[in-house]
Amino acid sequence: MKAKTWGNYYQSIREKCPWAMYSWSMGKSLHVPFKSYSHIVNNEQILTPMKLWAIVYEYTGFKVVNDDIVEEVSAWCNERSKEQDNIQYFFNYNKEIPVPIIIQHRKDILKLAKDGKLDNLIYNTRDPDNYINGMPYQLEE
Repeated sequence: MKAKTWGNYYQSIREKCPWAMYSWSMGKSLHVPFKSYSHIVNNEQILTPMKLWAIVYEYTGFKVVNDDIVEEVSAWCNERSKEQDNIQYFFNYNKEIPVPIIIQHRKDILKLAKDGKLDNLIYNTRDPDNYINGMPYQLEE
């Protein structure tokens, strides 16, 4: 069943990805309309200074998403991710999300989440950005 709002969607994935709801509700994930690939590339430099963890580009103009569109957008995300040291891209289009999206994630945040360290920062600090952006610890490669 498709979530009607982003709040519903983030609530529905809370068990699988608890930091996504936090990120969205605390303004760490910015949702904007998709304009162009160059718009996305230009925004790569603003994530860390603006203390954003991700930018979600919504494909609101598509009435139908066919295999060609999925292939094109997925290929762009994969290629761009390979070119970047600090940003990871994902294309998500499934029956649960309100609209198709490209997600532009900071790799340092993803690494903390995958390593199980992000939950601790979120729930045991008043401002996780001070720890993430100040890096009082080293991210292991």
